[in-house]
Amino acid sequence: MKISKYLNEKNVNNLINIVIIFLVCFIPFREYISYYTISYIKFLPDIIIFVTFVFLLLFKKIKIRFSASDIIILLFALVTFITNICLNQRGILPFLLELRSLFLYYVLYYILRNTKIEINWNLFSKVLSLVIFIVSIFSIVEKIFNKDFLFPNAWASSIVYKDNFARVYSVFNNPNTYATFIVLSFFLLNYLEYYKDVKCYKFIYVLLLINLWLSASRSSMIILAMYILVYLILLIKNRNKSKLLGLLIIVLISSICIFGISKMSNNYYFATVVDKKPAGVIDVIINANGHRHNNPLNPNSNKYNSDIIDDIAKRESGGLINRILSLFKGNIYDLSTKDGRIYKIMVGIKVFKDYPVIGSGFGTFGDSASLIINPIDFYEKYDLEDNFYSDNQYLTIIVECGILGTVLMAAFVISLIIKYRKNILKLTVVFCIMILCLFYNTLEVQIAMFMFYLFLCLPEKENVNEK
Repeated sequence: MKISKYLNEKNVNNLINIVIIFLVCFIPFREYISYYTISYIKFLPDIIIFVTFVFLLLFKKIKIRFSASDIIILLFALVTFITNICLNQRGILPFLLELRSLFLYYVLYYILRNTKIEINWNLFSKVLSLVIFIVSIFSIVEKIFNKDFLFPNAWASSIVYKDNFARVYSVFNNPNTYATFIVLSFFLLNYLEYYKDVKCYKFIYVLLLINLWLSASRSSMIILAMYILVYLILLIKNRNKSKLLGLLIIVLISSICIFGISKMSNNYYFATVVDKKPAGVIDVIINANGHRHNNPLNPNSNKYNSDIIDDIAKRESGGLINRILSLFKGNIYDLSTKDGRIYKIMVGIKVFKDYPVIGSGFGTFGDSASLIINPIDFYEKYDLEDNFYSDNQYLTIIVECGILGTVLMAAFVISLIIKYRKNILKLTVVFCIMILCLFYNTLEVQIAMFMFYLFLCLPEKENVNEK
């Protein structure tokens, strides 16, 4: 029998729902799973999305129509193909790797937009809540036991900066990625709860706030704080006392839990050091200068040295407060110009001057492709370290794609702003992603782009602006 016979609207709908549920279950854990299995398993979402798209295309279950954003992406792909392959001669592999990183989940967005799919948002909300609960267990255990349990040793050994020992990674191998997941999860659940009457358990919001604090991500915290502030103003304006009280209770409970978790973490750390118990990966203490100490105690006096005292103080602050206060230190500019974000911008400007129109090409300036290919010759030319990462999506696009690619990427963002200008919540999330791109290569983060494009596909409501 022909397969098309069974591809009615109901079955196609079920297929897409299965794909969505699988992705929300797998993508948050892909780094963790790949560490204990094989690295290639990280490409499983790529295969599933590609196969789903081709499958729907072959059996004519997807309408081929192009919006402004679709056309711009196709032009971007064409231009970068010419500049990378023909002009810069970077090869096909960096082009494919980076294009996949930037637009993989846009394909899923295209599928959801051009098929008559009814996502089971109630099921999605429950599954996402369960995922949040599981990753929260990982993060809280990681914080309390100072990365001694449930935290891969390879991840711990790769931590260079002392600040990051106080930050929680959970299952993401990066605290900024984890924080992005938390913020977008908050947006998704909030939208579904208030505009689709999808039930969301209040303790999930508590977990989200706790984990965002533990991640110590300044940019994500600022974005969520802005969102909560606006929401708070709206509640006061509408005199919605019940929801206002609920929000305040959530914040209060979260604060108490954060304090308790920090205290337990400090007690465990103190006990393992004083009693000279094996402390796993935390045997290695990193001081402010980046030097490693395998013996945290002074064997002669049995007292903490200055580095250890400083490390305990950092843990007492919970990580985030200390990171915020560090912005106001007098040496922050000098440190940033040496190896921080200002230094990266200065090098980026230097590279841009050499490739102003067409850019230096994918895989050359701290993108996801460069982490795989590692362009040693190019990095030696501009005095960049191995595994260099730009931590700024705008900078990466400008340097690697030049004026041509940057103009097209800007046009893509503008097309989304125009498309969702009447939906204040979706427009807000677009701007949130734009802000995050200032501090990280957000467009290359799988979990971020999956949840972002999924958010854009959330059902509309006529009175969404009024509500």
